[in-house]
Amino acid sequence: MEAIKSKQKIEMRQTILGKLSKLLNSGIDTEEKTLYLLIQVHKLRELDGENKSYLGFFRDWLVHDEISHKNATDFFLNRFEQYVNSGDAKKIAQDFKSRESDFLKFNNLRTELRDFLVDNNLPSNLTEDTRYWLKFIKLLVEILKECPVKCKNGKIDILSLTEDSSGNICFRFHLRNRKDVVKIKLKIKGL
Repeated sequence: MEAIKSKQKIEMRQTILGKLSKLLNSGIDTEEKTLYLLIQVHKLRELDGENKSYLGFFRDWLVHDEISHKNATDFFLNRFEQYVNSGDAKKIAQDFKSRESDFLKFNNLRTELRDFLVDNNLPSNLTEDTRYWLKFIKLLVEILKECPVKCKNGKIDILSLTEDSSGNICFRFHLRNRKDVVKIKLKIKGL
């Protein structure tokens, strides 16, 4: 029985890798392809037993209206909740910006995705070429703007990406049992 599962796993892995290679070679130029990429990467990482990651976090944000799975919740809470104790919304935003600039610029996501692509011998120009990367991030941001996500546990109630009246894209953390909202403008050249 175990040999069958192992064979199925190998076949599934090869099928997903083939689809990802074809997708990456055709270019990530639509929201649908962006979503498909993150879902297929998640499937492979799940087959390999990997789960706590930026790739998983963003995939969960895209496909769920609530972060409730233990691994996603733990990743989210461990990463972001530490800043909520630091005072009012403005202070929280300052602390977050100063310590999490790689997250806010999607650098952590880029690094993780690049490592995944290279480790799996997949085309990596999406993460290597800044033009392709910015296009991907623009698509990802457009999807995320439509997907506020509720956090089942912890001090952050809702996480969202919004556009303010000046056209700036902002991360927004709605704090549980508090009226203030943490708003952090994204500052990515070319976005």
